[in-house]
Amino acid sequence: MFSQTNDDAITAQHYFNKGEYKLAIPYYKQLLVSNPSNQIFYQNLLLSFVKTNQLNSADSMVNVMINKFDYRAVYNVDLGYIYKKKGSSKNSNKQYNRALEKVKSHPNLAYSTSNQFQIYLETRWALRTYQIAEKQNPKLNFSIQKANLYGELGMVDSMLYGYFEVIEKQPERKSSIQRYLSNFLKQNSSPEMGDKVKTTLLVKSQETNNPAFTELLLWYFVEKKKYSSAFTQAKSLYKRNYTGLNLIQQLGEDAIKENQIPVAEKYFNYIREEDANGISYFLATKSLLELQDKKLKNKMSDEEIIIEYKEALTKTTLSNEHFDLILSYSHFIAFHKGKTNEGLQILEKYTKPYKNHDNITARKYLLEGDIYLLQQEFTKSFLAYQKAETWTNEQIISDEAKFKGIKVAYYKGDFKWAQAQSKVLKKSVSKWYANDVVELFMMLQNSYSSDSSEVALKLYVKADLLKMQSKNDSAYAYYNQLIKSFPNHYLVPTSIFYQSEILTESLAYNTAIETLKSLYKKYPNNNLSPLVLLRLSEVYLQKLKNKGDAKIWLKELMVKFPDDPLAQEAREMYKKSL
Repeated sequence: MFSQTNDDAITAQHYFNKGEYKLAIPYYKQLLVSNPSNQIFYQNLLLSFVKTNQLNSADSMVNVMINKFDYRAVYNVDLGYIYKKKGSSKNSNKQYNRALEKVKSHPNLAYSTSNQFQIYLETRWALRTYQIAEKQNPKLNFSIQKANLYGELGMVDSMLYGYFEVIEKQPERKSSIQRYLSNFLKQNSSPEMGDKVKTTLLVKSQETNNPAFTELLLWYFVEKKKYSSAFTQAKSLYKRNYTGLNLIQQLGEDAIKENQIPVAEKYFNYIREEDANGISYFLATKSLLELQDKKLKNKMSDEEIIIEYKEALTKTTLSNEHFDLILSYSHFIAFHKGKTNEGLQILEKYTKPYKNHDNITARKYLLEGDIYLLQQEFTKSFLAYQKAETWTNEQIISDEAKFKGIKVAYYKGDFKWAQAQSKVLKKSVSKWYANDVVELFMMLQNSYSSDSSEVALKLYVKADLLKMQSKNDSAYAYYNQLIKSFPNHYLVPTSIFYQSEILTESLAYNTAIETLKSLYKKYPNNNLSPLVLLRLSEVYLQKLKNKGDAKIWLKELMVKFPDDPLAQEAREMYKKSL
């Protein structure tokens, strides 16, 4: 009997899910006879009756359930809904009121009864259910549920009052309220709604002096990408010992992602002032100095940057943050200034106190390998990466070292070995480097299919190496040579894409856009196409501040490649650009 019931339930659910309600009905009828208390069988049969317009059958079934389980108010809600479908508002309201009378006698029925009203979009009745239950039993608290319903009814002031009343009484529920507010703002994205939420939060923050409201206000400003206003709230929380400087550091990094460079600068300078002798100072200094590459106005000179690095590194406090600053300084000297030997000397000098820290030492060798690669000292670079792999016990560092070792062979021109090693590594590498390894393997494999002589591949690798060395003009020329000499080669689309990246870095935005458009037009179904469309959107949105054209290309990405991982990023960008 159990087996038959289970089979019938699976069959009924199958028809129900497919929308074949007439076929589902006989199964659910039989199932409900055997299992009269099963709410899934009951609800699905009721909906099947409604969907097939068998309202009299639905009416009869619900009345049977009311006779069997008279105390359950939800059945009166169901019957009221059926009467409404039949066009009898009078009988519908009569059943709804009977449901409320049962809640009045048994307030604990409020939650299930209100939910049933909400299923039928009877929001006002759902709200009255909670109000009656709380009146009958003051110990019950449906403040959040009522606030949600006020929001659905457009009663925003009442909604906010309800949410904030919860925070005042139960500050630990702030995260839940934040989530509800976030959903509300997504569904009601008008500036007026946003201003109402902001104004109410400001008033509450000032009136109550409750840190939870200040934190919500900070969250609101971050949601709206108003990092300058968020800075004021973050400082307030820090001064009241409600949060540490790590929050301000994170906000600074978020501001950089949104290209709000002057605000990020304020965050990092504030941390340096507040924690001049602590580890937060090193991280903020690193962020501030690396920010100089992104700044176009009031940029620090190279000499000023070097002075800042040296001054910061005199404050020796052994920590990951201090070590990160050392790596940043060495990288700046080697890669930005082009003084590779001096970069290696800095690395050797400042990292001596960390010689017994295995993973930190491994990271030192990784950068050392990068600098040797910059010098085209391939053997030294490969050995440095091997040392990094030997010293570390962290999977991510180990994978990075292995991958970079393979890249050395790739740059050196030992393509067969690089391909063989990447084939082995892609089976065991962690998710952090899986895409890079697979991409390298596929690129080498497909390149041989296009040109077994390796001439095109050598041009591509030379361009890749020059790009890594920041010799963009020379890299562009090598990509150009490949494109003209091997117009049908597998690497041509990628070479054109990297040319567009070089143009963007050189601030030639309009030329970069034309290059990307031409690439997409010629190769609309290439595996690079989603990235090409995303980059087009980013140049329009972030560089040219042209939301209209950015949205055109974001929409193209979402429509043409809806299942690509970049489509989700495009959807988020599209919402932000509205």
